Amino acid sequence: MRYMRFLQNKEGIIVMNALVPALIGLSLPAMIIGNGFTYGLAILGLLLAFSLPQVRDSKGIRESLSQLMRSPTVWVVILLLLALYIGTLTGLRPEYSVKHWVRLVIMAAVSGLLYHVYRTAESENKILVWLMWGVQATYIIAFAIAAAEPWVYPLGYYGDKLWSETHLRFYSSLLAVVLPFCWMLWLKPTANGAIDLRERSQLSGMLWVCSSILLVLLCCGRSGWLGVIASALVWIAMMMRYHKLRLPRLSVMALLAAGTLAVSAVTYILLYGMRSIKERIGVTIPDRGLGGGRLDIWQLAWEHVFDKPLFGIGVNGFRFIPGADYHPHNFVLQIWLEGGFVSLLLAFALIGMMAFTLFRRGKASATSATGLAALAGFVICALTNKSIFNLEWLVVLVVVMPLAFASSPARANVGVRTQPQTITKNVTTAKKPLSKKGKK
Repeated sequence: MRYMRFLQNKEGIIVMNALVPALIGLSLPAMIIGNGFTYGLAILGLLLAFSLPQVRDSKGIRESLSQLMRSPTVWVVILLLLALYIGTLTGLRPEYSVKHWVRLVIMAAVSGLLYHVYRTAESENKILVWLMWGVQATYIIAFAIAAAEPWVYPLGYYGDKLWSETHLRFYSSLLAVVLPFCWMLWLKPTANGAIDLRERSQLSGMLWVCSSILLVLLCCGRSGWLGVIASALVWIAMMMRYHKLRLPRLSVMALLAAGTLAVSAVTYILLYGMRSIKERIGVTIPDRGLGGGRLDIWQLAWEHVFDKPLFGIGVNGFRFIPGADYHPHNFVLQIWLEGGFVSLLLAFALIGMMAFTLFRRGKASATSATGLAALAGFVICALTNKSIFNLEWLVVLVVVMPLAFASSPARANVGVRTQPQTITKNVTTAKKPLSKKGKK
């Protein structure tokens, strides 16, 4: 009872307006501690959000449902889930695949709820700021993991193992999705909306951007490296075309790039040694073959895509193929194999519709433009990274994409650097006194 009274008071609403964005914004950076922290923070923030009057307002709920039901993207998601369900029932292990299919349905429902929260709470700026602070805080933990500091190990686990380089490699893919939002905050526009990186005031933001590239490189995940390149290219193109981003001179860019790569190389060698950097740069990994063993896995998946060509062998059914790994390490092959050709076409349609919608909205909203860059990073990382049906990978998309879709151009100017305005006063000219002749 006291808790309900507190939520109904003005003080309770103020606390929840500050707490909900913090929980949701920190959920993805908390992945470096453990998957449970991400799930816990996101779900807790979602539940507490419905204590806000504007979120639980019946009119707002009806409007959100109406927008979702009118969205072609939502209907493609529903059709994709139905196609995957058919493949699950006719797959290799229906009792196993159904459990994982239900998780996909839950994730889709959570995505819709988060869209409603983002749209009605109008707290996207606060969420993005907490996301940025969370990423900055993970710098220390990531370096501690890379340096194998003893104090970091009791903090969390990665699956059934203590933290290792494997965890950092996955985290680099997560960074490829969330870093564009951090870049948007670090490189703040001025009052006229321009982001001129030739100004001295942008120096601190550019240093943060360079440090984020250093963090991705030190996480030693090649999927993350490729994803960051893709998201950076899309983000720069969208911001230059529609949001007045002006890059510095070529000499300055070359100096920053050379400095970042030099510091990254020295730090990487000190942390991992020359052997690791040769394995990361090289194509062949000892005892695992070309591409770290991925080419063999892809070949095995390709050999079985036509076993059940229409609806596949069921969600996460690849592991039941003799000689197979946990998943094909490629979202195209996985959806084709486990969901069939129908699911693959629907997945391509879903990605295309999401990209088109974000591109159209990104012309007016910097957050939507950044969401398009995040989607590009997610797709590139999914080509060589985690299972597309893995919850710890899907939750990245579920938390980020509704924020980009719910973004309003009126609320998209995050962290605008205002310039002092000069106040001009209307000076009235005094009338000259009349001369004696004038009086006469």
